[in-house]
Amino acid sequence: AGAGAVVATGPFPRVAPAPAVRSCHRRRRPAPSVALNLAGGGGGGVPNGDGSSDAAAIRTPNDVFTEVELNEIRAEIIRECSVDDDGDDENCDGEYDGPLGSLLRSKLLNALLLVFSFGFAFYTLVNVDAGMTRGWSQQEIAMRVPMDAWSTYENSLAAKPVFTKTVINVVIYLLGDWLSQTVFRGADVLDFDAARTLRNGFIGMCFGPLVHEYYEFSDRILPVDVGVNRIYKIFMDQTIYLVVKCSIYLMAVQTLSGTRAKEAWDNTRGRIADIMFTAWKFWPLVHCVTYTVIPAPHRVLWVNSVDLIWNAILATKASGEPDGDGEG
Repeated sequence: AGAGAVVATGPFPRVAPAPAVRSCHRRRRPAPSVALNLAGGGGGGVPNGDGSSDAAAIRTPNDVFTEVELNEIRAEIIRECSVDDDGDDENCDGEYDGPLGSLLRSKLLNALLLVFSFGFAFYTLVNVDAGMTRGWSQQEIAMRVPMDAWSTYENSLAAKPVFTKTVINVVIYLLGDWLSQTVFRGADVLDFDAARTLRNGFIGMCFGPLVHEYYEFSDRILPVDVGVNRIYKIFMDQTIYLVVKCSIYLMAVQTLSGTRAKEAWDNTRGRIADIMFTAWKFWPLVHCVTYTVIPAPHRVLWVNSVDLIWNAILATKASGEPDGDGEG
């Protein structure tokens, strides 16, 4: 065909390149169906409207396309590669993401969650002395804020112990699960399942009042002022309490993820022994500190602080992945 002539090449009319027509030499590999139209489906020619075939019209990978053709290809790619109902760009083998692809949306959502969470925590901390810092130097503010934040925590603990401990529990569970998916795996900080992290936060909220009541009950039946009771408390923590809490956690994680109750129970029975052996390498030494050094009102805070590491381990175990390699 001569310069500027229209050539039939499937669904897209082709304009033969001419000096007066601007062309683009950088060509993106088209989506599968577009490649079929441009290359004749791997056969002996491109079907014309009358059912015949024009072998001369077949485009090779090195051909040049005009701007009009490229715009048509881009439009077809967007149609072919739009996100389907389950969020996968299955037509494009992950190579052509829609304009609002699932990966981009996930990263954006995760970034917003992190900015909001850490921003709120930072704002709360630096404003603990709001209205009192007028005339203070930066050094005075830096020295006073940590002490006043601790005083605020103690006042809240005395006034609303269950609420305060529950809030701390939620924060620890959220942070522990996020760390297990990102930092402990060496992954990007935005590469985490936000729904899973929020589910763990919900479980932490449910556990908060239960943990508070357990330690109150433990102190009533085994007062720590009797030395031998500390050994009994550690034994009770590492047997009855640990088995019950970990079993509930594993069941809750799986049930909230959509697993059927029977299957979740079978999975829990299969994993609980491994978790118990892991816990026995970790918690007895921690509880030696819990029942000897830490005052009773602050035991939940101490245990929750250590829980930051343990919950990351537990999140990995709950997912069935190797330690440090996934959620637990």
